[in-house]
Amino acid sequence: MWGDYGTAGLVIGSKGPMSCPGVFDPRRRNGPDGPPPGRYMVSILTPVLPANASYLPEAFASLLPERQTPWRWEIQVDGEATSAVPESIRKHPQVRVEANGTWLGPAITRNRALARVETEYVVTLDADDLAEPGGLTALVSALETNGEAEFAWGEVVDFFPDGHSELPEWRSPYPLGLIERGTIENHWMGTGSDGMFFTAMCWRTQTLFELGGWSALAGMEDTALVLAASHRFHGYHIPETVRRYRVHPHQATLSPTYAADRSLTRLWIWRSCNARRQRDGLPPYVLPPDPLAARESARASLLKKEQ
Repeated sequence: MWGDYGTAGLVIGSKGPMSCPGVFDPRRRNGPDGPPPGRYMVSILTPVLPANASYLPEAFASLLPERQTPWRWEIQVDGEATSAVPESIRKHPQVRVEANGTWLGPAITRNRALARVETEYVVTLDADDLAEPGGLTALVSALETNGEAEFAWGEVVDFFPDGHSELPEWRSPYPLGLIERGTIENHWMGTGSDGMFFTAMCWRTQTLFELGGWSALAGMEDTALVLAASHRFHGYHIPETVRRYRVHPHQATLSPTYAADRSLTRLWIWRSCNARRQRDGLPPYVLPPDPLAARESARASLLKKEQ
């Protein structure tokens, strides 16, 4: 639900990489006294359609209590101008707002925000979701203390229009702690479900660039990215609840267009996974079933009851 919706190069003749001025350098690390003054530690990426910008004040209010981990909010408007974002948010010193200039879809919108990131970590936050207190610090700490993991995720609760929250009907099938490479990919190929909450993820910035960012798909771009990451890298699952996932009638995952595109998108992801396996000399997967269609139908039914 996205609002329901290299950084260093080689110069010929040089003996090593040359850092581009003003661009994130993954080799730059904290000194013995912590981050350099004024440096943010994590960027929060939020793509937003102009029609969903009304959710941003609530999202912003949920971020403000996060003071332990220095953060910057990168809002990318999937539309012509930034004017849909409230002025009080646009002018805040911890917020940077840019617009695509036209509609490009959630994946490209995220990647355009990612191009500006200057921090070591990236956390995703959809425009209509809310951050839970301490969740940002918990996600970043998981990667800070577990160097072998390249991405981390936590738990979510469903947030309904009447203001109440409850645990989602399905729970993540993975144990807490380090998740070995290939585990998530194998689970998706066996069940058709990734078993993760994409709105509650933290990434090492350099890893996102290595993977090419979010796949340019009409939907399920998070699934494609995570499966590509799982093929190469370990992940980390934390027990903390880090997001309130807003359930509402305008969710992209409940739209007829999303449902119509889903089968073709899943086919693309399946072929992408098998291409990686073929390169590594592994046997191909069979296209898995699609149990998530039933899950979205159940969420839609719950929403009708709320109304």
